Amino acid sequence: MLKINRQSAGKKKALAYITGVYLGDGCLTHIKKYNCFSFRLNTIDYDFAEATVEALEVLSEKKVKIYTYPVSKSSNPNNSLTANGRDLYFLKEDSWFRSRIPPFIWKFSKMAQKEFIAGVMDSEGFVSRNSHGSIYMGIKCCDLFIDEFIKMLRIHHVIIGKRGIEKPLHEGYKTPIRYTINAESFWKAQLYFKIQRKMIRLKNAFLSSETIRRPSEMKI
Repeated sequence: MLKINRQSAGKKKALAYITGVYLGDGCLTHIKKYNCFSFRLNTIDYDFAEATVEALEVLSEKKVKIYTYPVSKSSNPNNSLTANGRDLYFLKEDSWFRSRIPPFIWKFSKMAQKEFIAGVMDSEGFVSRNSHGSIYMGIKCCDLFIDEFIKMLRIHHVIIGKRGIEKPLHEGYKTPIRYTINAESFWKAQLYFKIQRKMIRLKNAFLSSETIRRPSEMKI
């Protein structure tokens, strides 16, 4: 387990992002037979995989490879990564198996919390245009930490809309919970995605004439 309080500011930001990714699309696995721990991510967004690798390498100082390969049921290739997850496995219990935000995140700086928010939103957030041409933004996931996540967004002055409950995709599946998010308040709070297709949609809604900047170049 990482000694969180002894980590540098850079490592805390990396841990915050990885924690957000874990609560979303990431996976922590322990194979008891081999006493092997792994952190895994599969995504169609290469820049999401890159951001995750960058954070993992900051934490472990070990190189992590991304493997890209075609998928028969999709026009987009899959980007897969696997890294040693021994030092991260505590996130399972600390999050009560994705039922809450780990307590240490609440103690982190606002800057580190923004990295956590980015990790969750890269995984579970969405930005699109509705039939009227307006930005429609929100988050949808099947794990109970989402209600605490909304609390954190509000602390960062994000305006939250309605909470909705959707029908599970199949019998026995978890129930999806959806919140709408006011895109302008998210932007003004200087929150961000690291997935550029999402970030570009968000930024174009408010600063369409400016050059798109990487999240690291934003004043956070």
